[in-house]
Amino acid sequence: MVVQAMRGQLKKKEKQVDKLLDSAVAERFCRLAERVDSLRGLRERNPGNTDSDSLTESINVVINNSISAPVAMEKLESAWRDYSLAQEKLKACPTKEQLGDLIDNRNKVRGVLAATVESFLQEAKCLPVRQRMDKLKEVSSSLTAVFGPASMEGDVGEQAFEQYYQWRTQRSRLTSSVRDGTDKALKALCTWSENVGKFFCLSAKTVVGVNDIVDGVNELLKQAEINVAKELDSPLSVGEQNNHETKVVSNAFHKVMQHIQSEQSLLSDIMEKYLLNTKFKGEMLQWQNASPTPDSLFSVKKRIRSLRAQLRWRQVEEASLEEAEDFDLTEILKKKEEIAEIRNTLFQEIGQERKEYMKLSALAEGCCPELPLLYPEADIHSHMVRHNRSPD
Repeated sequence: MVVQAMRGQLKKKEKQVDKLLDSAVAERFCRLAERVDSLRGLRERNPGNTDSDSLTESINVVINNSISAPVAMEKLESAWRDYSLAQEKLKACPTKEQLGDLIDNRNKVRGVLAATVESFLQEAKCLPVRQRMDKLKEVSSSLTAVFGPASMEGDVGEQAFEQYYQWRTQRSRLTSSVRDGTDKALKALCTWSENVGKFFCLSAKTVVGVNDIVDGVNELLKQAEINVAKELDSPLSVGEQNNHETKVVSNAFHKVMQHIQSEQSLLSDIMEKYLLNTKFKGEMLQWQNASPTPDSLFSVKKRIRSLRAQLRWRQVEEASLEEAEDFDLTEILKKKEEIAEIRNTLFQEIGQERKEYMKLSALAEGCCPELPLLYPEADIHSHMVRHNRSPD
């Protein structure tokens, strides 16, 4: 009787243990499943560090595709300095007799400048300046939207990109290591689950034995729990950064924005020089075969003198007709029409004279500062002074 009672108690305890074991195993799998589901959602929301991905892509665009200054640009600046100096000497020349050598020197320097301008224009024309400006503007706007406005004050150091890439590589390696550990642990658990399915499938032969589904199952489950928890709790999974990492990313951002600003300044300079030198080339072609002269001005002045003389004579004739005893109204009206016509023509010629002076003044200010001294009879200097365009 005692033995039977002991057997009954033992069987009861076995049932209780089985029940507890069933409950514990189910609870572990349930918790693990919930955490795996959370991890799946986390990976979907954070496939990678998108902010640093954007920064990395921007750095590559800015550094690897940058446009350098045209080779002829430095020579161009030197040629312009020499040309400007030659022009200043012409402006400062006190006598007409000294102009010859200065003009010859200026023309020689201008020839060098014209050749350099042509080289620069050919080189600059092949550069995708406008497209690059648009791309830099796009990258700048994109980065500003993510990181906010950048301060251009201070230097973050030449090592900013190198430090960023080192951090990025290390972070990527650590993230991959954590994820690989999780994937490996869950894959091992999946393999065990497949073996369980094969073992309990009575309709098919299997090489899976009892030991294959019993040995190490607790360790597999434990390892999966540890790795899933490690990835869920890792700051790498949600893109969190400590102060040092934040500074590294911030320095790289400010550095790339400084590069963008510097290249934008260069590209603007190239575009400005291209327009300026294209205009200069046009002026040079205009006076390539002949230097400008005030001949057109002299012709206008001659016509003005003639018209004024005609006007005075017609006015005398009009006065004589009005004072005559046999007053002829028809003839007087005819004379008045002639006077009005001459006066209108005179006003037009005076307007043309003004245009000629403006043209010569612009030439004297620009490519031909010798004109006032070379043609004193044209009185170009006085016109420039009256209109605040003095060459002095």
